[in-house]
Amino acid sequence: GKAARYAHVPTIAAFAGAAVAALVCLIQVASSDAPAPSFADSRLTWFQAGNLDVRFTLMVDPLSAVMLATVTFVATWIALFSASYM
Repeated sequence: GKAARYAHVPTIAAFAGAAVAALVCLIQVASSDAPAPSFADSRLTWFQAGNLDVRFTLMVDPLSAVMLATVTFVATWIALFSASYM
């Protein structure tokens, strides 16, 4: 039916969103003037026990940024083209 025809849309949108986020991360790392550029974000608390506060940190160096952008870009195209096969 009609719902089955559009079942791939959320998957493609999720992959495209991940690709955009990876591209933003790549641009942020590439535009850094630091000698060893990286991007780190530790806004989330993983767990907390008493005085112990363990943060969840995401750190991306230049190689990781390139790999993230490449893999998510290719995955988006795979999801897009596979929608016609399913």
